[in-house]
Amino acid sequence: MFRQTFAKINLLHLKYNIEFIRSHLSSDQFLCPMIKANAYGCGVIPVASALRDVNIRRFGVALVEEAVELRENGFQQEDIYVFSTFTQESLRVCKELRLTPIVGSLDDLILLSKLKEQISIHLMFNTGMQRLGVVNEDSSTILKLLENNPQIRLMGICTHLATAEDFSEENSFAKSQLKEISSIRSRFSSSDFHLHALNSAGFMGALDQGIENYKEYGVRPGLLMYGVNTFSPQIFKPKPVMSLISQLIKIQKVNKGQGVSYGHTWRPARDTFIGVVAIGYADGVFRQLSSKIEFLIKGHKVKLVGAVCMDYLMVDLGDIVQSRSEAENLIGEEVLLFGENLYGSADITNVAENAGTNSYDIMSRVGVRVPRVYS
Repeated sequence: MFRQTFAKINLLHLKYNIEFIRSHLSSDQFLCPMIKANAYGCGVIPVASALRDVNIRRFGVALVEEAVELRENGFQQEDIYVFSTFTQESLRVCKELRLTPIVGSLDDLILLSKLKEQISIHLMFNTGMQRLGVVNEDSSTILKLLENNPQIRLMGICTHLATAEDFSEENSFAKSQLKEISSIRSRFSSSDFHLHALNSAGFMGALDQGIENYKEYGVRPGLLMYGVNTFSPQIFKPKPVMSLISQLIKIQKVNKGQGVSYGHTWRPARDTFIGVVAIGYADGVFRQLSSKIEFLIKGHKVKLVGAVCMDYLMVDLGDIVQSRSEAENLIGEEVLLFGENLYGSADITNVAENAGTNSYDIMSRVGVRVPRVYS
């Protein structure tokens, strides 16, 4: 690497987190880690390989293209579930590559009926997310269509929780969704297929409420597996999988009142030293973070000041150095934006909150020009 900016991906932490989840499930409970969107920015092939190392044999993706990438990289025996909408051509690819479509519309079921070749599917029901999914009222139509098309093998049904964070509340909408999908499940006679509904927040909510009461629901972990738990941190503190690290590359002496970065939106109230860091919004550092957040240099907090640039950002070193020589001694030091390094840790949720978004967004938008370094 010519530029010392990288995302450190700790696959041991990934394995630790998924093992925690699996340890609370029964042996026959459906477990399907979500590795869509390049495994939340962590790198789909290394992440899938690490999961395979601990005998995970199911993966969830959002695009047929993502599933094809897995097959082309040696994942031939694993069950790959595609949560998407489909065309005749994409269903043909699913058939050829032994992918399992998660079907969420009557139109897609009708397309499947035209294949005339055996294919296994799961059905997604919309129980409140208002995104993908067939509805309960269509169950009779679906059952008739499946009866008339025995080549379509229904192997599972599922739903997606819209407000899993409210799981512990008395009138939890998430729990009403679980009740609805259980009721739908009872209309299908097959006893050997999967029912899955719990995302990361849903799993933690079920754990908090007594996981033994939710054994019928399979789990599709995402953010929790990647080391973020904003739901019940008192129950489980996952280990961070991604750490975003850059380098202090230059020192600037800035006088009181001088403007810094585009638009001079920040001016110091004292003479200070500004450090230039080799990372910017093209790498995934949101411009909304400008002058709002602190990063870590050798374990010391330094504030991001001025507007984030495409390739660089600036930090105020005035609280940790008193002279130019002290400041220049920091050139080449790591700057930790989130995750952990030898000097400490920085919570990605703090970054997300200051950017007005969530941790999924922060991780998945770390740019393609940021190398992933695996450990």
